[in-house]
Amino acid sequence: MRTLMLALTMLCAAAPLSAQSIHDLYSTKEEACTVTDSYNYRNTNGYNMYGQIGWEREVEWRPIQYLDRYELEHRTYSVNSFLYCQVVLGDRVLDDCEIVAIDSRNLVVGNQCPEPKPLKATVDDVAIMAIFGETPGEEIRFKVVVGSGTAEDPLIEYWAEETHSFVPNGTTGLLDIDNDGRLDTWSPVVLHLNPYDIATISSLGYATFSPRSRVAIPAEVDVFTVAIDEAHGRAVLHPLPTGTVLAPGTGYVIRAEEGSYSFPVTGNTIDAIGDNALQVSDGTLLVGESDFIYALGERSDGTVGFMRVNEGVLIPKGKAYLRLSAGSKFSFLGIYDEDPTTIASPHADKSDNAYYSLQGVKTATPSKGLYIVKGKKVIISH
Repeated sequence: MRTLMLALTMLCAAAPLSAQSIHDLYSTKEEACTVTDSYNYRNTNGYNMYGQIGWEREVEWRPIQYLDRYELEHRTYSVNSFLYCQVVLGDRVLDDCEIVAIDSRNLVVGNQCPEPKPLKATVDDVAIMAIFGETPGEEIRFKVVVGSGTAEDPLIEYWAEETHSFVPNGTTGLLDIDNDGRLDTWSPVVLHLNPYDIATISSLGYATFSPRSRVAIPAEVDVFTVAIDEAHGRAVLHPLPTGTVLAPGTGYVIRAEEGSYSFPVTGNTIDAIGDNALQVSDGTLLVGESDFIYALGERSDGTVGFMRVNEGVLIPKGKAYLRLSAGSKFSFLGIYDEDPTTIASPHADKSDNAYYSLQGVKTATPSKGLYIVKGKKVIISH
């Protein structure tokens, strides 16, 4: 199912538009018209349905996912700018997608689909998007929705790698190459979509991860939800199976060797994961004196767990953290791994004489630190 829109000025009739014909253009529901050799389009008032006015290919409308938010949120602003852009996924220019502009307040300030051949265009499949705002230079991010929403063609949401600096009453994507004062040369901004969300794990072997898009767990990474066992001062990790579809904006703990890992973006249904104590910062969380906020880190003895964050620290946007009840006595929450597939677990069989770190890593030559031996904590001091 594909919906493509032509600019209002790209009409079948060659005669100039009168005021009445412009009115008809906006009000006529259907009027057959051949625009190209390949497709038939009809004149339609699509705005009442999906926020588009123009020529619609003679198929069903693409459901515009973010229209309600756009209708409400862009009206917060009184100034706009125009952006001419293309969308590229891999090596393919997309001709059927929804482009959503999102500002620093997470408001939807632009919403458009590519046009097959805009007026005087030298390139195909360009979206002419009005982006609303008021702050010069404000960073605008772009989410792109692909798919028709069927089981065979599910909706997939990607984030563009590029951002756009808002230019009040400006135009980006056209150039005045001959210096005659008119923007007449097409040079659309290209928005590249990454089909993966990238997670990075340091030498700790653990990290927190909050995907921007709906993603599936790859085989080479262990992913956990977290429960707080406040009575024992620990964070309990619950494993999720490979292939589980994770919700965007949700926090998880991940484990693997040091490196970067690709989580494939998917349109499959988000899987139920049960309770999860991890919260994700929106970038405005400033830790106060009475807050008991914990972030993943490493103590001086090499133990990995959740450490209490000092007052006055701003938790970065997208960072996952734990919050304990007021007055908690713990400054550190050790990780208790309930992964049943882990061969060496902190709660290993008591008949096992091996040394395990608090993260369940078995070692033959323990150095200075705290270990689990036969189910009991042992401190090596030399």
